[in-house]
Amino acid sequence: MITLEQVRLLDQKVSQAVDLISTLRAENRVLNEKLESYQQKIGELEVLLSGLKEDQVEVEQNFQKALNALDMLESSADTAAPDEQETTPEAISSEQPQDPAEESPVENDSESEVEDPAVNDLMEDEQPEDNGAELDIF
Repeated sequence: MITLEQVRLLDQKVSQAVDLISTLRAENRVLNEKLESYQQKIGELEVLLSGLKEDQVEVEQNFQKALNALDMLESSADTAAPDEQETTPEAISSEQPQDPAEESPVENDSESEVEDPAVNDLMEDEQPEDNGAELDIF
């Protein structure tokens, strides 16, 4: 037979189980609320991330356009420079009429007697240039 003592022990264990179940349900409810909050934040962050990715793509496209514009500007400057400063002998001879008197070298100049152009360049480099500027060290 079941004694009164056994019934009280059973009642005590059932009460503890009911209390534990109530506590676990409350904890479960709190955790579900946190989960919903986190899921909402994740959704907001995904929208924000999507917007940032779109902005990133737009920024990269604008950088690429700017780089292409600079490349085009640089290439047009490179191609325009030789056209503006054409110094080929044919271009010079076609632009200026040739005078036979100008073509003959002057015989009296001592520097013009040297036939080697490298020597002429060295002789020109050795001559000091006086452009009226003084060097101030202090």
